[in-house]
Amino acid sequence: MDVPATLNRARRPARVEEPRFVPELRADNNTFVKGLVGLGNGPDLVVRSLKAAANVAPGMHFPVEATVCNVGTADLGGSARLQLALSSENAVVFPALPAPFDSRTQVPVGSADVSVLSAGQCKTLTVDAIASRPQEAGPHQALALDAVIDANRTVPELREDNNVLTQGLVGVGFDADLVITDVKAPANLRDGQPFTASYTVCNVGLSPASSTGVAMYLSVDAAPPAVAPWQSQGPLPGYAFLGRSSINTDLTPGQCTTQSGTFHALRPMELGPLPLSSTLNLSAVMDGPPDARTDNNGFAVGPVGVGFGPDLVVTELQGPASARPWNTFTSTVKVCNVGTQPTPGTSQVAVYLGTGNTLPAPLAQSGSPPSPDGTVALVGTVSVPSLGEGACVTQSLTGRATRPEQATPLQPLYLGAVVDPGVAQQELREDNNTFVAGLMGVGEAPDLVVTGLTFPDTVAPMEPFTATARLCNAGTEGSSIVPMMFVVSTEVNWTRPPPGTPFPSMDQHMAGMANAPSLQAGQCQDVPVTLHANRPWSAPVHAPLYLSAVLDPFQDPLDLRRDNNVSPGRRLGVGTGPDLVITSLTGPVSAFGPLDLGVTVCNLGAEAAPGTRVTLHLLTKPSLTLPAPNVPVPLEELLGEATLPPVAAHACVTQTVNAFISGAGIGMPGTQTFFLGASVDRARDLPEVREDNNTFVGPRIGVGFAADVVITAMGGPDQVQPWAAMQVPVTVCNQGTMTAPPHTVDLLLSTVATLPASAVQGEPVESPTLSRLGFVQVPPLAVGECVSVEGSVNAVPPQAAQPGAALYLGASARLYDSELRKDNNGFVRGTLTVSNTP
Repeated sequence: MDVPATLNRARRPARVEEPRFVPELRADNNTFVKGLVGLGNGPDLVVRSLKAAANVAPGMHFPVEATVCNVGTADLGGSARLQLALSSENAVVFPALPAPFDSRTQVPVGSADVSVLSAGQCKTLTVDAIASRPQEAGPHQALALDAVIDANRTVPELREDNNVLTQGLVGVGFDADLVITDVKAPANLRDGQPFTASYTVCNVGLSPASSTGVAMYLSVDAAPPAVAPWQSQGPLPGYAFLGRSSINTDLTPGQCTTQSGTFHALRPMELGPLPLSSTLNLSAVMDGPPDARTDNNGFAVGPVGVGFGPDLVVTELQGPASARPWNTFTSTVKVCNVGTQPTPGTSQVAVYLGTGNTLPAPLAQSGSPPSPDGTVALVGTVSVPSLGEGACVTQSLTGRATRPEQATPLQPLYLGAVVDPGVAQQELREDNNTFVAGLMGVGEAPDLVVTGLTFPDTVAPMEPFTATARLCNAGTEGSSIVPMMFVVSTEVNWTRPPPGTPFPSMDQHMAGMANAPSLQAGQCQDVPVTLHANRPWSAPVHAPLYLSAVLDPFQDPLDLRRDNNVSPGRRLGVGTGPDLVITSLTGPVSAFGPLDLGVTVCNLGAEAAPGTRVTLHLLTKPSLTLPAPNVPVPLEELLGEATLPPVAAHACVTQTVNAFISGAGIGMPGTQTFFLGASVDRARDLPEVREDNNTFVGPRIGVGFAADVVITAMGGPDQVQPWAAMQVPVTVCNQGTMTAPPHTVDLLLSTVATLPASAVQGEPVESPTLSRLGFVQVPPLAVGECVSVEGSVNAVPPQAAQPGAALYLGASARLYDSELRKDNNGFVRGTLTVSNTP
């Protein structure tokens, strides 16, 4: 049951009147209470979300991103105080006045004023907080991040009971804190058999970490086990220990590493006899010495099938943007078998149009729709051939655009698919057979949408500039001329307010208008327009601004879809000062010690920038966030600094910087991933129009003393008969810092365009989607040396290959010695047609 959080007038409830014609087993459970709802005309402020760093140093400043919304029926005309706190309890305490907000379990850490919030509007702001611990907090206890809106109780609201939010935990201390951020494992596991999984571990603490590992578990519970460090291998009720993989590198604060390990699929002993196939939950836990926090050591990977059998899933579904009711349209659906055995025969995949963005699991009656309540309509079904383990097939289906019974006129519908809708196949998992692609217009009307919006990154206030909107008619009828408004807002994504609501609002600025030309169905056209941007008067001084295009701002009811009439906002700087950005960063592919890096800095602003410092970084992940101005760059990250010459408005400078890799925080070769990074005006000495675009992440770089073998080119025929001989030349280069010893290159034939991780890393390959055709021998390679070798192999299709489907010719360099990088040993040339027909 969905109801608004607030109502501007009373609504008469509905009930079933006497006499009751339906005999029931129980008559005492016919009522339902959803919760409180505000009644009247007034604002109602709530805190929707809080975001902060995982760990902060005691007494130090740290930013908190808070989103505050007005879910009431009237605007907030003045301002309200947002108060932040750290608490040793799980919920914030908001005492009645005049009781103090702070207590032995709760300490205020920062505050800010939120002003002018229209009904239905949300605002995201950054609050400067100072880390502090409540008196009753434990030595290493993670603290709850709390927020209270209208902390001074100065705003009369429809509801006063929903002004608080507790979201997330923050560690306060100087220790290390290791967390698992990602795990990639097979969708299904063979019972009792080994499997390979990769994992990414990051140190989000404030001290280095070492001697760690990752343990894997299978259980009925979705949550990972709560296990103390160094105890992961002991018996845990309800959890099966699958093995431990060591992390063979130190991690400094902010560093991440992605590694892989071998584990064994085992079922929890407590479950007793289970069916031959079953679905369990895979989880991972950090295993190592105690760190600052243990509440975030677990990671829920998700459900996996365990056993022997097929598992059909829909991985792609494509259809047109719109269709006329009852007219036919064609969609394409890709079905894969991610199980551990082939499907025993053919199956079906059904395509539906529905009013919701989810489809329930298929029913056990063949051909029945996935929902009997009139919210979905069948488009059609198509047969899926028997699929081997890992095999995929793409089928086309043509059916009628039938509207579900519960759909309203011109309501956009979701295009979805269900494989094996009648549950004719016995699968490892039955919960992953559905797929929903997205919205589709069904009706007889135009559907105008802005698919692209280009403009300068930075503009001066109210100075004219040119923007170009790419306008398309994705509907089924031609469109007439409609107005198009360009709006500067503090929000990236927003929707048009209901009719009758003032628009643009006080935190928006109308930069200009233009007429969208009439377009035939399927036609696109670029529309240039001259705009004048300014900062909305109620926007905070440092709040980012975004420019969006709004089609038909006065909401013509004849539009086929009205949910796509506001284009996603693109960042726009509005101001008169300089705006420095880094546009290029170049360097060697591998290095250790001294190196030269080239950096290009451009000034997008309207004023010249004096000489500014540029800083070069060595990163372990492809992201760079500027620390506070007074926080130095860690030694293991700092490559060097230089002073740029002055940069004129709308000009660029390129400079070579002498950098140096110190070796601090560098582990064994091949155990870490490194990227080049750069930042300009790191100390924020120069006032700029935008301060959020001063960082740049450049290319990957190998760091250390080792070889780095890569395949740079691969030849061979475009077509060959099955099992026929063919010559395949391969070019191999050593882009490392030491000589590469003799090694082999496997020649592969794959059913997919991307090689599995094991092949990319030069490890032995065993997969039904891959066929190892043979290998070629590569001689020793000096630093920077390349060689071309040629192998004679037979075109053996992979086990999962489908008749007539495209195959891909690839290669994998197998070097058993340490390398600077192991993730670049694979290469895919492109398609190879393996067929008896010319």
